[in-house]
Amino acid sequence: MPRSCVYHIVLLLVFIFLIGCSYRPDELAEPLRITVLTQAPRALACASSCVVGDRLYLYGGRDHNPANQNDSLYQFDTMDSVWTAIATPIHSRIHAAMTTDGRRLYMGLGFTNGKAQQDSCYLQDWWSYDPQNDTWTALAPYPARSTNKAVVGYYQDTIYVLFGSTNGINSDCYAYSVTADTWTCLDGRNTPSKRLSTIGAIYEDKAYLGLGFDGLNLNDWYSCSLQEGVWSRHADIPSQGRVLCACTATSQGVYVFGGRHFGGDMTTGKVYNDIMVYLYDSHSWATGGAMPCGKAENMVAFTLHDTPCFGLGESPDGTLLQTIYKIEN
Repeated sequence: MPRSCVYHIVLLLVFIFLIGCSYRPDELAEPLRITVLTQAPRALACASSCVVGDRLYLYGGRDHNPANQNDSLYQFDTMDSVWTAIATPIHSRIHAAMTTDGRRLYMGLGFTNGKAQQDSCYLQDWWSYDPQNDTWTALAPYPARSTNKAVVGYYQDTIYVLFGSTNGINSDCYAYSVTADTWTCLDGRNTPSKRLSTIGAIYEDKAYLGLGFDGLNLNDWYSCSLQEGVWSRHADIPSQGRVLCACTATSQGVYVFGGRHFGGDMTTGKVYNDIMVYLYDSHSWATGGAMPCGKAENMVAFTLHDTPCFGLGESPDGTLLQTIYKIEN
């Protein structure tokens, strides 16, 4: 091939790349009004959160030292703005799974101290906590080692644990029967590819998930009908892919907060400070602007009476964050 042809082909590829990089999602119709909900009892990264009625629960996480993991469960009464520490029988961990059936908390799994290659670090214990009676119950353990940073949620007597990771990529999907105390492996159709650090949330009868890492930063996005087990691909998130985001779902859409594009400090690595919203009606992404905490990863996100909330985590320099925010509109 003549050298001039190669030159023009290279220019064309660069032009296409720049067009892709310059794409920006639409902005929301109204700017997000973000206010402070509370200051958590301590600054944490990699914690888990869940809401039962008017009460927020925070569990697990770590401080600056990854070995210093938290085993406390904190309860925040949003009506009187009071935090209470609750004793647990559970081992400390990060990225635990945590959800509710509207009355009890269900929690466990996650990753504990050790090397990523050690199976024993991927915890399989599964518990319920009854806040009304302050009682804990050990439940049937999770049947796989894919327990780190799973997407988890409740729908019709069933808890879904999706795409948790081990020391490698996978696409495990399991359903836990609250009534029968049993786990079932799910075989969905058109299941997304294997990955780790998957981001997602469950709202009513739909699971939404994607992003993550499989050797490359992924920006794909899917939904699944929990009753039919069929996955559908939707618009990619408008970025070069990210991991370690926080995510929650409301009646309007799925909110994704911050996260990291994994790469070297001198090349493609970066931490995001944005809020992205996947809108159900248009199956498209919109930007909600910047987070008041700045760039952050390993945060928590949850929905309080259809209000998306987010916070904690850590900044790119490792500073731990303690504030929890809510989006008013």
